[in-house]
Amino acid sequence: MNTYDQAKILVGLKATQSKSDCRCPKCGSTLVEKKGHAKTAGAIVGTAAGAYAGYTGSDTLAGAILGAIIGAAIGGTAGVTACEIIDRNVLDDCHCNSCGYDFSL
Repeated sequence: MNTYDQAKILVGLKATQSKSDCRCPKCGSTLVEKKGHAKTAGAIVGTAAGAYAGYTGSDTLAGAILGAIIGAAIGGTAGVTACEIIDRNVLDDCHCNSCGYDFSL
């Protein structure tokens, strides 16, 4: 166990092992996680677009507020779902929790 894993245990976090047999090309560790940049961007854009669409789709103030809330939830979910596919199939950005090395598969 390295210092990074010990620090995570001290703050109550678990060192996550990736679901695939992905290994760090630098140290060979399997404690690798995906960064998820597209997923984060998809959540932000989807939430904003959904909120705007819900807000502009109503004639009353109460309807606009409710539409914005529901639209943000639906848009954020759709953005995350769509961009998970981009993260998994296109970007493949990974981070090794053992040595801190960033790499692409």
